[in-house]
Amino acid sequence: VIIHAVPFGKGGTMATITDLNPVKTAERKLLHAERFLASITQFCAEAIIGLDEKGLIQTWNIGAEKMFGFKGEEAIGKSPEQFLVPEDRVSNGEFQQLIQEVKMKGLVRNFESVRIHKNGKPISVSLTFSAVKDDSGAIIGISALYRDITAQKKWEHELQDRFVKMQDAYKEMGKQRRYLDYLVDMITMAGDGNHSAKQIANFVVNALVMITRVDAATLRLLDEKSGKLVLSALSGLGEEWWSKKSILYSGSLLESSVKNGHPLKILDILNDPHYSSPSLARKNNLRSALIVPIEAKGEVLGSLTLYLSHESNLSLLDDEFISIFVKQAALAMKLAN
Repeated sequence: VIIHAVPFGKGGTMATITDLNPVKTAERKLLHAERFLASITQFCAEAIIGLDEKGLIQTWNIGAEKMFGFKGEEAIGKSPEQFLVPEDRVSNGEFQQLIQEVKMKGLVRNFESVRIHKNGKPISVSLTFSAVKDDSGAIIGISALYRDITAQKKWEHELQDRFVKMQDAYKEMGKQRRYLDYLVDMITMAGDGNHSAKQIANFVVNALVMITRVDAATLRLLDEKSGKLVLSALSGLGEEWWSKKSILYSGSLLESSVKNGHPLKILDILNDPHYSSPSLARKNNLRSALIVPIEAKGEVLGSLTLYLSHESNLSLLDDEFISIFVKQAALAMKLAN
């Protein structure tokens, strides 16, 4: 209790007695709540770090010790930039920007970043910064909550990788389906007796431009009597290409390809001494070419040439499919004749 006594002039005293039990009970509850909250903060599994208004560490809970490997005495009084923030993020001012933002907005929630463990390994974290204010509303510190999302990020990356692989698999399935559709259409054209070799040649060049995404294609058939390769079909080229209607087979790039037994890649057709139409190629902005012999049962029927505007794209061509497709084209044109 509190006793307050007031004396009277002629003797005697008037006293008031106040029971303090309710006040003491409230104080004990408040103290218990504060201790309980402090215990939760101190032993929380997540890292909770108290910073002053300048960003220097004032408190460092057990969660922070476990997450980052540093003891409280190693961290308190320092800026996280001194030991916790990666150098590249110190250079771009990430931590200072967070401090300024929380001072302006009062809260920065779920900001994803990276911090460094004492052993040097990076840790993916989600940060939540909250401003701590006094009764007047002035900022006296900052509460920083860190969640370790390393496992979550790893799972997200694995999930993304699986998704990309599934997409690639579906694309490959779709590509193979398109390949088969073109092959079936070509064989059907040859077998129905209603299409000429020239029509099949047009189908072949257009199909290969669509499938391989090359810039242009030409197909020449060999005239055995004249010994010339006669232009039969083209795709992606102007009418001026017909001015080079025929070229001699002897000494041609096709002859070299046949002798070597495989398609011939030319990185720079503009400066190759054996290429016969550099001016046309330059006019159509073509740089590289793949020359594929069209053969059936050892007989040379002609050549298929695929053109590209960038030589780097030459390595991206599916040579195996192109060879198979051209072999089927040779049989189809043989049947059509």
